Amino acid sequence: MSKSVYSGTKSFAIRGSILSYEQLDELADSDSLDTFVSKLKGTPYGDSLSDLQRPYDAVRIELALRRRLVKVARSMITATSNSKVLQAFYSKFLADNLKIILKGLALNRSYEDISRFVDLYAEELVGSRDVIVRVLASRRLDEAVSTLRSTQYGEAAETSVKAFNESGNFQVIDLYIDRAYYRTLLNGFLAERSDKRDLRELIALDVDAFNITSVLRAREWGLSPGEAEQLIVEPEFRVPRDVLVALARSETASESIAQLDKTPYSGLISQQDSSNPSWISMLEAAFEKLKLRAAKRTFTWDIFSTSEALGILELIEYEIRALAAIGFGIEQKIPRAEVMQKLSGYGSNA
Repeated sequence: MSKSVYSGTKSFAIRGSILSYEQLDELADSDSLDTFVSKLKGTPYGDSLSDLQRPYDAVRIELALRRRLVKVARSMITATSNSKVLQAFYSKFLADNLKIILKGLALNRSYEDISRFVDLYAEELVGSRDVIVRVLASRRLDEAVSTLRSTQYGEAAETSVKAFNESGNFQVIDLYIDRAYYRTLLNGFLAERSDKRDLRELIALDVDAFNITSVLRAREWGLSPGEAEQLIVEPEFRVPRDVLVALARSETASESIAQLDKTPYSGLISQQDSSNPSWISMLEAAFEKLKLRAAKRTFTWDIFSTSEALGILELIEYEIRALAAIGFGIEQKIPRAEVMQKLSGYGSNA
């Protein structure tokens, strides 16, 4: 059996187990986290939750759920004979941990506080646990950066900490680590010898969304236009560099939206939204819905391709976000209707 047929078959099998919106709604009807976890144990997440100990909390539940995504990602890498795109996707687990640790150190959080939000399961499976453990044990940002220097995220970590020191905003760390991830993903796509046509829509949407939202967030979080421009991942796809540079140099929401109107993403946000302080968050949410739809469409494109493997990983990732939001809602006693309204784009039947 060829690798494309094998990975495609696995992807379709897993696609059938993606939770529907109705199932998510039933989970959100749980009266406690104990009930929520009990219901989840009857889903494909049961194995990942088997070692979870009471008392439950939303953070630990989410970390346990993510272990399923890690396992599926590893199996898909094997099924596709080490696809460079899927290997790049796997590096996101490391990137996510690094963002948590570096931001925690920037805020002078203790080891105990930071480690509560970090799970090293993905690193354990590929034998890279020692590096992240040393980073987690760092007492200062500069010590963490020094530990990372020889890794794929070393340069990004150093640049992100420099930007944090200059801007005073710890959130900028996300931008630089994410940029390193998307560069890795793009390089994996460019290096793939086959399936480029099928993968292109997924990769293009990921890169375009990052390029647009990162330059906007960079300005909002205190970086200069020049620093914002340096975040752009190249080569670009549907949004040319000159538009991205114009976005980085825009001084108002109205100017930025006018630039977006020149791109294929016109309409995701309107001039009427420019007065809303959360307009960038609204744009980010609109991109997430586009990416979710694209991940679902991989199963209607040419079958048995790497795009389906990436598509199923992204669908599981979105599903875990939805489950995490439900868990948080139950923990914080947020009304079920309010939680589900935010998840209207999730689920296989949504």
